[in-house]
Amino acid sequence: MTSPTLFIIAFENTDRVFAENIVETLANFGFEGQLYEFHTLSSEIFSKAEHVILIFSANAALSNTWQDILDTAIKMQKPFCTVRADETPLPEILAQNEWVDFSLGFQVGINGLVYAMRNPKTPSSDATIHLKTMAAVAQQRINRATLIAFVMWIVGMVVLALIFENF
Repeated sequence: MTSPTLFIIAFENTDRVFAENIVETLANFGFEGQLYEFHTLSSEIFSKAEHVILIFSANAALSNTWQDILDTAIKMQKPFCTVRADETPLPEILAQNEWVDFSLGFQVGINGLVYAMRNPKTPSSDATIHLKTMAAVAQQRINRATLIAFVMWIVGMVVLALIFENF
């Protein structure tokens, strides 16, 4: 008999019950799982896992910690799958990699997750490049907006100076 496949599930604290249900159900398929809140994951934990499952929900969307988990999975070449727990749209970077939709029903999601774990895929290293590109684009937009605001302020001061000069 083969040993069970080890996996970790990363989740936000408010998604604990959902994560526990997944671990229980996957045990029936021969998978052994451990739960870790986003902020408790370490490289040591990642190194022991054969699969990384990220639960993405409205709660997770409020945190950017999931990006660190994806980045670590890429660096360590760990098979990675996102679980879409509810109707919250996945960020583009997660949607480009393997994901399973539990918003269609728990059993549908479990079936997809079992398939994904039996046919593992590592996240694309393009994902890390994409995250860094997104950050760079966001910074450029902030810089442009700041510059435009500064120019508008100067124009406003010049207009005020011209108005008060005529009085």
